[in-house]
Amino acid sequence: MIAFERRQLLAACAVILVAASSPTLAALKSPDGVRTRLRIMNQVVTHTGRLIMAGSYDQLPRESREFTEGAELLRTSIAGEPEAFKARINPLMRRAVLASSDLNAASKRRNPERIRAAHEMFAEAVQHVIVQFPENLRPPAVITRIHR
Repeated sequence: MIAFERRQLLAACAVILVAASSPTLAALKSPDGVRTRLRIMNQVVTHTGRLIMAGSYDQLPRESREFTEGAELLRTSIAGEPEAFKARINPLMRRAVLASSDLNAASKRRNPERIRAAHEMFAEAVQHVIVQFPENLRPPAVITRIHR
């Protein structure tokens, strides 16, 4: 019985140590900056969806630039975080920036179906980034689909 309790105690300590060392569970060094960047990324997804629904494709390149700038600011905000955390976030950020560029390219072709599909990929990529952060830093919602 004592050996079982000891194993439970050791397991609980291991969970606490992992949680404390994980930036997704522990406090980030610049939470306000991260929260702001995640909110901006979410707003770009939402705004591009509205522009697409309105057929305002010529405004999408500006949104793509804004997103790329925001992504770079987010990278700066997490620069002081542990390497393991950045190694998980950075490929997702690159994918989101690439998806934003793809949406920009699709907007130049003015094919509504392609643009909607590119927006869905963009929204999904951004959501993958956002969910890597603690829940208290995430924006309230990420729109993943354009309502047709």
